[in-house]
Amino acid sequence: MIQPGKYEAKITDYGVKETKAGQPAVIIAFDVAGNSVYWTGYFTERTMEQTKATLLMLGLKNGYLPGLALGLSGNALNATKSYSITVVHEADQDGKMWPRVRWVNDPTASNIKSAVSVEKAKQLFAGITFEVAREEPIPF
Repeated sequence: MIQPGKYEAKITDYGVKETKAGQPAVIIAFDVAGNSVYWTGYFTERTMEQTKATLLMLGLKNGYLPGLALGLSGNALNATKSYSITVVHEADQDGKMWPRVRWVNDPTASNIKSAVSVEKAKQLFAGITFEVAREEPIPF
């Protein structure tokens, strides 16, 4: 069984299922060194925005969700790119542990989520000082 951690992985298949509550869910299979692990995106009030963001990052074309039901043959997601996934172990209803993809990220995306302008940085750092052994002035 694949151990919890971060891995580079490619999409090997995907599809749509119906939850017990009658709602749609997307299942995406990833390959990690010959092991299949799965991410499930739900469309509940609490999870909808994160599911949409993940699907867009995975290349969902035109936001056409029914196209996901075709799997790889529908070409709705970018299955040629490698993604960074975080695998965790979770217990099923019988208590047996299974690996599951918790997060999917684009490894080429910046980790800096909300950089600010120099002017905003000046406001944020106002009143915070420290001595720097430097002869040249700081250029801003």
